[in-house]
Amino acid sequence: MTNLKNAEAIISIFEALKITIKDFNQYAENEINLSVFHKEKLEIYFNDNECNFKLCLHQYCLENSKEEKFLTKFRQYQVPNIHAKEQLKVDYQNELNEFVKKRV
Repeated sequence: MTNLKNAEAIISIFEALKITIKDFNQYAENEINLSVFHKEKLEIYFNDNECNFKLCLHQYCLENSKEEKFLTKFRQYQVPNIHAKEQLKVDYQNELNEFVKKRV
């Protein structure tokens, strides 16, 4: 299932029928697999967050008269310094599992 609109429609139908896709798949001859749907939604989410970050960073640079630092700061975001004092560690597998649980 690769079309986002189709996947969203199927999810809506199952929600309206109060049937989980997991329960459906237990008895179905052809299982419904929404993994591609969830992967595409995560990619959209990360891309949207990058755009939001750029906008916020640009606004910050404008407000603090640091326009010339925008590209430098953005590159730091794209290629973080592994020796930075603060680091963000994300368990992507866990995040994906939690995201999928909310949708199934």
